Amino acid sequence: MFSNLSPKRFLQWSIGCFFIGFSLVFLVIGNYDSLLWFGITFGVSVLVGLACSLLPRIGLKRAAKQRLLKFDLQLLDALMSMSNSLKAGFSILQAFRGGRPGEAGADRAGVRPLSPGDSPRGEVRGAAENLGKRVPSEDLQIMMLGIETARQTGGNLTEVFDRLAEVIRERMKIQGRIRSLTAQGRLQAWAVGLMPFVLAVGVYFIQPG
Repeated sequence: MFSNLSPKRFLQWSIGCFFIGFSLVFLVIGNYDSLLWFGITFGVSVLVGLACSLLPRIGLKRAAKQRLLKFDLQLLDALMSMSNSLKAGFSILQAFRGGRPGEAGADRAGVRPLSPGDSPRGEVRGAAENLGKRVPSEDLQIMMLGIETARQTGGNLTEVFDRLAEVIRERMKIQGRIRSLTAQGRLQAWAVGLMPFVLAVGVYFIQPG
């Protein structure tokens, strides 16, 4: 993510969200009439607080997913750029270095790991494994596998890049279509899942008895 947020601060946010959720629920539905109801109220408040403590993690995962999607989109441009570089007579490493600075973090997560000095074995395969750990993209794995296969079999890397770009483009089209077709189902699942809790809160305020 290239984020300046430290694990300590992330933990503080999670704890803060827990206490906010716990306090709000405990103050709203707090019942001190009996020890039993107090225990029930306390337990519900703790559960809500635990759910709220997951909000920073959910937000971070969502941001990572958006960044990965942006990386995959820009990977298409990078493939075409590298294909043009190879057509112009550059080597594979020169083609990787020819990307635009800052493109999807490629200058930090892509170029330097592909330099022979950064790879334990001085091979593109070792660098590809390192890059795959930094950026868990399926399209990137496909690209690296295609490059390594072409290097071992002596294939035409320019043609490989063009075909990879076409494959990734078609994958993105299919994934986008699947997301649009399942969007209504996901919304219905959220609505049905939250309905019992919303009704429970509503009934509690309308008719607590």
